[in-house]
Amino acid sequence: MSDELYKEKKEKHEILFSPPGNKLGQAHWYIQKGYTELRNKIDDDEKLIQDKIQWWVFEKEKEHENLLKMTRNTLEDLQTLKEDSAELKNNFEWKESNSYSDLIERLAKFSNEHSKEIESLLGFVKYLFDKNKLAPSILFSYRVWGSTRKSKLRVKTDAENIEEDEKNVKKCTETVFGLRIYTNYQLNQVHSERGAEIADSLGPEELAKRQNIKPREEYVVNNTVYRALDMFALYMELIRKALRHIEKEIEKYNEPENLVEKDSFWKQFICEAMDDEKTETELWDFKETLEMWHTSIGTEEDKNEKLKFCRNAIASFANNKGGVIIIGITDGPPRKIKGIDSSKLEEYRKSIKDVIGKYVEYEGDFTQVKQVIMDLEEEEKSCLIIVISQTKEVVAVNDGRGNYSYPYREETGTCRASHDEIKKYKEDIPRDNIQFITNLRDIKT
Repeated sequence: MSDELYKEKKEKHEILFSPPGNKLGQAHWYIQKGYTELRNKIDDDEKLIQDKIQWWVFEKEKEHENLLKMTRNTLEDLQTLKEDSAELKNNFEWKESNSYSDLIERLAKFSNEHSKEIESLLGFVKYLFDKNKLAPSILFSYRVWGSTRKSKLRVKTDAENIEEDEKNVKKCTETVFGLRIYTNYQLNQVHSERGAEIADSLGPEELAKRQNIKPREEYVVNNTVYRALDMFALYMELIRKALRHIEKEIEKYNEPENLVEKDSFWKQFICEAMDDEKTETELWDFKETLEMWHTSIGTEEDKNEKLKFCRNAIASFANNKGGVIIIGITDGPPRKIKGIDSSKLEEYRKSIKDVIGKYVEYEGDFTQVKQVIMDLEEEEKSCLIIVISQTKEVVAVNDGRGNYSYPYREETGTCRASHDEIKKYKEDIPRDNIQFITNLRDIKT
């Protein structure tokens, strides 16, 4: 590489560090900082978190609707960056008049013309970083980038604050623009690779005669221009792809809540589950009625039925995977829709909540009670559905005398365990959830 070209590279890069170009570097710095922090946290074993996006959305994120809104807004701007950077690459012509200076000027012009979209990307990354400094790593996941691409784009970020790391922010800017690769300049990389190719093509005698192997400058520049534009376009494409994956994971996370609100989902599930000749499963129970609704209030029988309901129907589901109880359907096959007395609907709802509040010990509400009207040929009948979340912590049943039990659902029955045994099972459950609902959606008769 000529001294003039080397000097040109060093000097010309300065125009890339205008505010828009520098913001691209800042965005990549935050991403790299999050990735570095996460690697340190998991002792450099990235396999522990292969899918960073799913990990973040399902285990760490607390404001899913805000993240979804931010993601969708940023996606629109990234679509523009993706399309226009691809066009920049596609306009490349392989000719001897190409110069490294032209490449830098093209990239600088692109960033200045897309300052709005770049600002949007930086705003999104800073939003993640301010939430948790690990969060920007979701934009640098193996699922999207693969291992080779990630290694090409890695930039070391040891400083705690971006304000203290101007040198590496500039490196990040050069990396996004495709001018750096594997911590080396793209120009140097092409020069070295071409020199090695020429050396490999020469015989031992001829190679010994050659004191200095110099690739043609036109070849080096053309390849550098093409590779830089290609990597820049790829960067924008993959950042957009990462955002799309975030959107999909949030939609997947929200799916159970959306299904719970759909009467059509419950009607279809009830019909399909009724037609299944198997008994109930680990995730649902049919009950024609609740026995506690038919006992004399205040009697020993009344208390026993309420405790039985809390143990076998509520706590057992919550301490395992969660589940649903459908009231108004005969227990065994062939099942029939009997319905419940609609005039007592609110009374029944209140009784369920009151009994849970009295005998079940757990901080927070982990049950939902919903009416579903089933359309039969001759009439409509109401069923009552109790949706029970899988809880993060152990759910206990207190019999009122200071005796605690810790039931859990196993297949179609209720088993007992100690508090510590259930707590150990729940170690990897990040929050109360109703993810089991998606399993109900997939039921096949």
